[in-house]
Amino acid sequence: MIDFLPAETRRVGRNGFQINRIRYWDPLLARLFPPTTRVLVRHDPRNLSKVYVPSPSNAEDLAIPYADLRRPPVTLAELRRARTMLSAKGHSRPSEDLIFKTTDAQRRIERGAAHKSRHARRNLAKPPAKFSANPAKPAEPAVNYDQAVTPYAGEEW
Repeated sequence: MIDFLPAETRRVGRNGFQINRIRYWDPLLARLFPPTTRVLVRHDPRNLSKVYVPSPSNAEDLAIPYADLRRPPVTLAELRRARTMLSAKGHSRPSEDLIFKTTDAQRRIERGAAHKSRHARRNLAKPPAKFSANPAKPAEPAVNYDQAVTPYAGEEW
C-alpha cells in the first residue's frame, strides 16, 4: 500500500523535514541518514500524522511521526482548507501552530453544525403536542328510541 501513496523528495536535517508546513522528526533519522541527505517521503492523504521513508537498506519503510506528538491526525483536505482560510486572512506563510489551531476551530464548527442539525431533525421527528383529535361539538339531544321514526320527504319505507 505504501508504494502507491503520494511521494515527495525532502532533505533530512537535524530537525527532521517538513511537508506542507508540518515538521516530522524521529531519532532514527539522524542515525540512518547523514545530514542534508535527500529522501523520498510518502504520505497518506487520509492521515498526515506519520509519513513513510524507505530505510537505507530498503528492507522496510520507516514510519516518521509529527515532531510534536501532541498534534492530532489531520487529513490533507483539512490541511489545505486551513491553509486556504489562513491565506485569505493574510497569512502567506502560516506556522504549524496556526494551521492546527485553524483545523481544530473548523472541526469544532463542524461538530456544532452536526449537533444542531441532528437536534433540528429530532425536533421535526417529534410528535406534535397532544391536542384533542375531535374538537368539542355542541351537545345534541339524545336519541329517543321510543318515538316513531318520521321519514323525510322522498323516502319510502
